[in-house]
Amino acid sequence: FVSKARSGPVSHSLFVAAGMYTSTGRQRGAPADGTWAITVRNALSGTVLTTCHVLPSDLVVHLKQCVKIVKDVPEITLMTEDSKFLNPVAPPQSLLSACCSGDGHWLVTGSSVGTPKFWDAKSGEVKRVFEGHAGSVCCVDVSSDSKFVASGSYDFLGKVWEVESGNCVRTLVDPKLEGEGLEPRTHLLHLLSIRFSPYDSSVVATTSADCTAKVWNVQSGECLHRLCHAEDPYGPLPVSTVCFAANGQELVTASDSFCTLWSVRTGLEMRTWEAHTSTVTCVAHSVEEALLLTGSKDGTAKIWDLQSGLCRRTLQGHERPVTAVALSPDSKFAVTGGGDGLAKVWNTHTGTCEQTLEGNRLGILMAMFVPC
Repeated sequence: FVSKARSGPVSHSLFVAAGMYTSTGRQRGAPADGTWAITVRNALSGTVLTTCHVLPSDLVVHLKQCVKIVKDVPEITLMTEDSKFLNPVAPPQSLLSACCSGDGHWLVTGSSVGTPKFWDAKSGEVKRVFEGHAGSVCCVDVSSDSKFVASGSYDFLGKVWEVESGNCVRTLVDPKLEGEGLEPRTHLLHLLSIRFSPYDSSVVATTSADCTAKVWNVQSGECLHRLCHAEDPYGPLPVSTVCFAANGQELVTASDSFCTLWSVRTGLEMRTWEAHTSTVTCVAHSVEEALLLTGSKDGTAKIWDLQSGLCRRTLQGHERPVTAVALSPDSKFAVTGGGDGLAKVWNTHTGTCEQTLEGNRLGILMAMFVPC
């Protein structure tokens, strides 16, 4: 599930993780972006429960999030309208999320098994397994010092783990939700993204399908800010992803085709703009400059100047949605991974594709630059 390739013009190694799923091929009449049109019906009454457009790789996860609110269904059986079974749609141990430490030594993965794992990225050896989630782990992150791991799950909880002991040092619980008579949880619905602050591992941001992002103090467990758009055109919409700015004082969230810049100190919205023509799937901030890289289901990635708010470059080359993005430490190069299984290395100044890394049969979950 992890492949390593040397990016020729770049003085870093590139880690690429591909999600695991099987496919029965493209549906007749399927959109050009590779998504499937899905209708979920009550098998007894025939009532339409929900309709959606999802990538094949996201199908099981998306359906589980629909039924999780009602009942924790461990297996989902799918069939076409002419009663042909599609199962198994995904292996029982599907890789759902991955993150590499900044030094390239460690890899963290989340899967449908429900246990985040901490790996030696060089040897491929599992160093730690974190037990405690009651659902699939759909998002993970590792702190800048590699001492802590954060994970988010379909059990509605975000957790922070100490790598050395393997213990859960904090389960993020919002007391406002407890006051509504719900079991302890981080968000009302499942988590979509979780990130450490680059300069303070005691600060974590989470996003959710409940249309909110939250900023947490890990040491106290306090929810510092609840970030959301109350009205259209920016919300309420599921917050798909989040990243901190290099200074740790700002963060960016994505909802549908929009991105929002927030102040970490005050929790106030600083700017919201329409970044793409379709859902923004991934974001990454540069280490030095005020640059933001966004990827979208529209198949493009864009480089933004956060000071001016202007788009510097539009990177076009993927035939499927862009699912992973990263900027090199010197901001001279960008990498994008797509549902087409390709990873592309771009020159950020010219917008040209310097190299295309092939060989991944499946869609890309994670891509980042690490030191050689």
